[in-house]
Formats: sequence, structure tokens, C-alpha cells
Amino acid sequence: MNDLGITEIPVHRNGNICDLFSKTKYMEHMGSGISRMNAEMLKFGLPKPKFSNDDNLFKVILYGPNGKFNKSKFLEKCDLNSRQESALIELDKGKGFTIKEYAEMFNVSRFTASRDLNYLIENGLIRKVKRGNKFYFLPF
Repeated sequence: MNDLGITEIPVHRNGNICDLFSKTKYMEHMGSGISRMNAEMLKFGLPKPKFSNDDNLFKVILYGPNGKFNKSKFLEKCDLNSRQESALIELDKGKGFTIKEYAEMFNVSRFTASRDLNYLIENGLIRKVKRGNKFYFLPF
């Protein structure tokens, strides 16, 4: 366990699962996940994850900011436009919206609304949830 993220050659516990995920967007580079995870945690001033392998159970502990998360510092890392910033403020009030509502709120096309919202999803700032036949964009 002590060499996780340090070894040059990744060791895979289940080759079939690894092969499957390597063909999806969920696994971009074999053997780079832990070093990328460490870098992202450090980028936001958080400690590196802790790994353990006890009783044939692999655990990863991700340390949070202990209630000291500085949202404005986090948002500095993202290149948000004024619509996206305003949308996050609205979402902080607890109200979600659809792409159509976002487009109407900011007087933009559905394409622009979709691009804006997808950027927020990709950066982990909002989530997309299906309710009935519509998708809603909600805060985490």
C-alpha cells in the first residue's frame, strides 16, 4: 500500500474490470489515477488521500476541508462566465432549473445553455437529475 502512486508500473487486482474501464471515459490513462487524485487534492489545499488494504478490503479516505471550504477560492480555479456565476447563486437558493429555463433566464440559445451547464457539471459544481421526462440541474 505504501507504494500507491509512486510505482511506475500499475498493479491491477482485476484485469477484466481494468480492461473494461480503459475503454470508457472513466479511465483515461492506466496507472495515472492516484497521482492525478493527489494533485487535485493538493491543488485545493487538502491532504493527500490515505489508502489501506486490511482484511482483503481496499479503502481510500479522502479528507475534506473540515467546514473550511472556501467556495470563492475553488471557483477561481474555474473559468466561469457571468451566466454560470449567476446560475450558481440561484442554485445556492435551492432551486434547480431545466436547460430551457436557463436559456430563458439568460436569453441565450439552448446550445449555449447546454454548453454552460455541461461545463459546470464537468467541474463538479452542479449535478444533472432526470425527473419524469425532463432533466434538472441542481446543486450538490
